[in-house]
Amino acid sequence: MSPGKYRRHTTLVVTLYSETISHHNAADTVYEVIKKLILRFGGEKVMEADRSPRTGKQRLISNTSLARNGVTDCQFSGYSISRDYNNEHRKRHLEDIAEHLGIPLSVRIVPK
Repeated sequence: MSPGKYRRHTTLVVTLYSETISHHNAADTVYEVIKKLILRFGGEKVMEADRSPRTGKQRLISNTSLARNGVTDCQFSGYSISRDYNNEHRKRHLEDIAEHLGIPLSVRIVPK
């Protein structure tokens, strides 16, 4: 395989209001952001915001288990937060959720 075919390892840097959230593992970043949104807006409102035509049937948050493909999900306050998906999908989900909730949020994909 040529060197150009290898994927670079990346993570997410999220700015929510004026707070920067980033972990080595992008799934942990998403979990923390979703957790903060649930605490601020409630799980039902965040779940509703996660239903975007751009992301189709895929969800980051649900009130039922989202585990699939051998990837487990995280639990918070009775909601499942997916650890699946690549960083492009995670970025798209977070941007769509923020737009639906009308909040300032920016997401960048950066090298680890």
